[in-house]
Amino acid sequence: TLAQLPLKKDSPQTSNGLLLIKQQLQQKANQKLLAQTDEKFLNKMLLLTEETKISKAIDTYYLLKRTPAGVEETEVSAFCAIVLSAFATKHTISTAIASSMISFQVHNEKEKALIEEKILQQIKEALRYGVLIKKIDQQT
Repeated sequence: TLAQLPLKKDSPQTSNGLLLIKQQLQQKANQKLLAQTDEKFLNKMLLLTEETKISKAIDTYYLLKRTPAGVEETEVSAFCAIVLSAFATKHTISTAIASSMISFQVHNEKEKALIEEKILQQIKEALRYGVLIKKIDQQT
């Protein structure tokens, strides 16, 4: 069984009620983000949520997500883990796509376009699932 998902050192432990409210607000913000044009969307800064962790056990990757009901453990593909790992630190979507592309062997432009599209679809799905959030600069 899983131990409680550790949060980052600098984040306070969040109650289940507060976590539920936080996740609902993030979901609304993510829906607005997904409705944007691709040009605006690709320049947004995203980050894995504090409640999300990617874990690897032998050859299997897991997405661990702390929720008000406990920790959700979801097996994910290596592809998904590569894409989400690009957001372990704050990156724009276009930068994350480029850094994820390094992990794949691309033989021609058609393959490159296909992989970039699949990465973008994976990012959008992660936003829908609530494991990525838009990061707002503290200075703005």
